[in-house]
Amino acid sequence: MNAPQRIGPTVLGYPRVGPDRELKAALEGFWAQRVDHAELLAVARRLPPSR
Repeated sequence: MNAPQRIGPTVLGYPRVGPDRELKAALEGFWAQRVDHAELLAVARRLPPSR
């Protein structure tokens, strides 16, 4: 019988966070209830598509 293969961690891509991490800041603001849902979506839509 063959020994089981180990599968290591894999990163398939990085999320679109923006050049100044705008999405991260907006998401954390949303979690802290400083940013509403509409503003969070607006920030996400302003970012360029991921590669």
